[in-house]
Amino acid sequence: MLLNFDKIPKSDILFLDNNLLNLKIKNKSSIIYNFNEIRVYYLIIAIFDFCFKNENLNFKQVYKKKIYEAISPKVAISEYINQRSFEFKFLMPGTKVITYQFSFINNRNDILKKYKYKKTDYFFVFSILEKKLLSKIFQAKFIVSGSCISNSIKKMNKIKYDICYISEFSKPKNVSKKSLKQINKAHNNHQKIIVKNISYYCQKNKKKFVIALRTNRRDKSKNNLFNNKTEINYYKELISKNFKYEKNVNSYSVADKSKLIVCLSSALGIEMLGRQKKVLFLPFDQIIDKNRKNPYFKFKTEKIAFIKKNPNKIIGLIDKYLKLNKKEWIKYKNRNFHDLSFNYQNKLLKEKIIEIVNAK
Repeated sequence: MLLNFDKIPKSDILFLDNNLLNLKIKNKSSIIYNFNEIRVYYLIIAIFDFCFKNENLNFKQVYKKKIYEAISPKVAISEYINQRSFEFKFLMPGTKVITYQFSFINNRNDILKKYKYKKTDYFFVFSILEKKLLSKIFQAKFIVSGSCISNSIKKMNKIKYDICYISEFSKPKNVSKKSLKQINKAHNNHQKIIVKNISYYCQKNKKKFVIALRTNRRDKSKNNLFNNKTEINYYKELISKNFKYEKNVNSYSVADKSKLIVCLSSALGIEMLGRQKKVLFLPFDQIIDKNRKNPYFKFKTEKIAFIKKNPNKIIGLIDKYLKLNKKEWIKYKNRNFHDLSFNYQNKLLKEKIIEIVNAK
């Protein structure tokens, strides 16, 4: 933890998510709250207030409230997983708060268990699906805007690769529960099956194959237990050098430059549907772990159980998807997936921020 002895400046906009969306609002002041530093001035005030004033808050909340009051923002913004926006609304009920969806939701019960505070002013969500679900849990005005993360990234129109695989590699976790060990092992085995078959297909048909590295994703970097080199070497061990990769280029841009995207059941895969890309999902994980069900699938994942045992089926699907024209793909997508919109540069979100900041 760093010690900071300075007073914190006032600001129109407070980011509680490290400004993950890279939002820039012209002529409006903004500040990113650093949760990894201690503001000594406000720490001293918090100690006094905690000891001598009864606010029914724990010490961390008293400390945060002092900082939030000093910043005096007109609006605070964060994604929903870190829960900071909900706590902020509890501590600063008079200030407007915007929360946005960060990934798709597998299990409604997880949210009910995890979230102590459930109030925010505006909740930007992926689709009607989440609006229906989250409106039963959270108090907010819901705005369907697609993925704010995807919206914030420039769309690449020039095609460079034939097939892109969205990496979901992670080091085996040290877990004691037998069922979790089996799930983790199966997850990486499923990736091996898919990647080896893509590599074989591309070599045979002279196609360009790229892997969108997980370690390039800003939203995954904090949770990764491995680095870029480890991930690249993992795939080299599987398929030698029969693939391309782009260092320090986000996965959205890499996938944008590909004719076909292949993945297990990645949230990024769903986001690419919103960006009007062809995506082949091979959700083998969902066969053994029902809690990993992707809410955007209309088809029953049990139907693909036999595919992983028959490599030719995977190769056949890759070939079929690559050859689908635009009209055929749209028809297939509408039949098999729930809709996800794409709001380029988060126009809806920016408009709401400006509206709040300009309000008297």
